[in-house]
Amino acid sequence: MSIPNYSLSSRKRTASSAGFGVGPHGRPKETAPSGEDVLTITGPGMPGPGTTVSFGGNPTIMDARVALIFYGSAWNDLTLSPNCLDIQSAVKTIFGTPYTSQLIDYQCNGAFMNTLWNRIVTNPPGNPFDPSDAGSVANDLIDNFYSTLPHDRPNFYAIFLPPGVSSQEAGVSGAHSNDGSTYYSWQLYGSLDAITTTFSHELVEAMTDPDGNGWQVDPRDSGPNSSWHEIADICKGTSKRVNGVLVASYFSTSFNACVVPRPDPPPPPPPTLPNGDYQVSCAVFEYHNGTPYIGIIGGVWNGQSWAMLTDHAIQRIQQGELTFYTQVGEQRANVEIGHSLVHAFLTTVADDSVENNLDYIAKNSRCQIGGNLVLWE
Repeated sequence: MSIPNYSLSSRKRTASSAGFGVGPHGRPKETAPSGEDVLTITGPGMPGPGTTVSFGGNPTIMDARVALIFYGSAWNDLTLSPNCLDIQSAVKTIFGTPYTSQLIDYQCNGAFMNTLWNRIVTNPPGNPFDPSDAGSVANDLIDNFYSTLPHDRPNFYAIFLPPGVSSQEAGVSGAHSNDGSTYYSWQLYGSLDAITTTFSHELVEAMTDPDGNGWQVDPRDSGPNSSWHEIADICKGTSKRVNGVLVASYFSTSFNACVVPRPDPPPPPPPTLPNGDYQVSCAVFEYHNGTPYIGIIGGVWNGQSWAMLTDHAIQRIQQGELTFYTQVGEQRANVEIGHSLVHAFLTTVADDSVENNLDYIAKNSRCQIGGNLVLWE
């Protein structure tokens, strides 16, 4: 079942109120599963018993009724991976777990989504995206759609940007803010793990600190145009899976630690690709600030399909354990490590064949992650 389309009635922008809660930076740092009812995440640099929080006096969102807004007609393309239905399903999964249960520390009960609230806004978002436009989009829907519902209206609006759109806020993958009465978040496109981690990070912070004057970790940061110091920020991007979906950890005053309630039990260890030379026959794009790069490579070894994060591949190349290549007919191109200002990446040595290029492979031979294919080490 597809998500209904909606066309904005106006393009008037409303400025967000002073400050905003910024989403996680970089790839989610998934922690080792352990099977407890509440996973506590500790270690060097993580918050502990000396960490305190304070309340600014303004209301929290005690019960979040969340609408998912997919901004741009590109979301009608269900060949996207992840697509809007994948994200909707993942959010529904999160809300079917006790993930938000420890927000009771901040007098918040939980979150709920009615899929009838979700919409694809067919107007194109600005590129780069102006975060203040998120409030305008939410208010347009409130005025012309949500206000017409007889009951069960949403009170929080999560806006998802399509592939290829970057943000005017450099280095920011998502944030939550408000315009005084409308509370919303926005986030850039990425892998499903990146999307659900950013979404959950923004949700728990918006519920506990909707306008910068709710609950924050001390020392507070609530000044004009500030980046608020909130309960997921202090957890340094750590995350854990609940029912298979990756979510951000957040600080609990009951446990004096970052937590994820009811995480998944430990999975079996991932398979290891033996040392050697391997052909790359599939790849997957990931995105950093809207810019694509090769995030996963894969192929076939001994009749088994394998796939590996490029971070692991780079590490094993540097350790002298693995080499990779692409091949079309008799023409072989070696895969090597390239470097940018942001991070190392994989690329192919230039040759006469376009088909040997990793970007070409990612566009035309995407690794099918999931099912029987797991990520190898």
